[in-house]
Amino acid sequence: MSLFRLPCWVVKRIDQIRRDFLWSGSDLEHPGCRLVSWTNLCRPHDQGGWGILGIDTFNQALLRKWWWKFLTFPGWCGSEVIQFNYGMNRWNMFPRLTSRISFFWKGVLNCLPAFRSCIAHNVQSGWETLFWKDQWLDGRAPRFLWQDRFASCLHPNGSIRELSALLEQPPFVCSPLLNLIRDTLRAPNSSAPDKKIWRLTGNGAFSVKSFYYFICDGGVRCPVAKFFWSSICPKKINLFNWLAWKDKILTLENLAKRRCNRPPSSLLQVLLS
Repeated sequence: MSLFRLPCWVVKRIDQIRRDFLWSGSDLEHPGCRLVSWTNLCRPHDQGGWGILGIDTFNQALLRKWWWKFLTFPGWCGSEVIQFNYGMNRWNMFPRLTSRISFFWKGVLNCLPAFRSCIAHNVQSGWETLFWKDQWLDGRAPRFLWQDRFASCLHPNGSIRELSALLEQPPFVCSPLLNLIRDTLRAPNSSAPDKKIWRLTGNGAFSVKSFYYFICDGGVRCPVAKFFWSSICPKKINLFNWLAWKDKILTLENLAKRRCNRPPSSLLQVLLS
C-alpha cells in the first residue's frame, strides 16, 4: 500500500470482506443485514462515524510520503531517478504530466492538489518557490490575488528570485504583505534554500495520520458523536447507542422500510420495552 496505488477492484474486494465480517462475524458465507453504509462507518468519530480505516484514503496518504521525501530530502536516493526520468525540479509541485510515467509515480501524483494545500513556504533565497503558483503569500498563491496579472504574465512557472523585479512594480509594491519578502531577498544571507513546512503538524514534518484525516475530513463536526466513544460503558453498549441515535436498529418499523412484511413498531417502543 505504501508503494503503489491499489486498483479499485482490490479496494472493493477488501472492503467487502471487512464489511461482511463486521455484520456477520466469522460466518462470511451468510452475510448479515448491513445497517449502515460503509462510507459512514469509515468517518472519524468526531464526524459521526466509527473511525474504521478507509483503505483507499489510507493508501493515498501513504503514497504522499514519497513526495515529501522528494521535496525535502535532497539526499534521498530516489530524487535523482525521478529528476532524470521526468526532467522536473525537486521543489516544483506543478510537474508537467507526460505519457510515459511509471505506475508508482502515477499513484504519487494522484492526490497532489490536496498535498500542495498543506504546504507552507518559508522564503529565503526565492529560488525554490514558484512566484505565482505556490502558497507563500500569507498562505495564499499570488495567482488567486492578482488574476489579471497572472493571465497576462509570460513566465507563469518562474520562481520568486527570477521574478523578483515584479515586487517593485504595481500592484505588488503597494502590498504590505510583500515588504518582508523584499527585505529577505535583499539580505546578504539570502542564499539559504527555501523551507517547506507541513501545516498539519506542530513540528512542521509530514505525517501519514495528519494527511489521512485531512483527506477524509468532511468539514462537519458532531459534538454528540464523541459521547458514544468516551463513555465508560462497554463497547457493545456504545455501538447499540450509536445505532439507536442513527435510527438503524432493526425495529419492525425499519424492517417495513426494508420491505419486510411485518407489522410496524417504532424505535421508541424498542427502547422502552
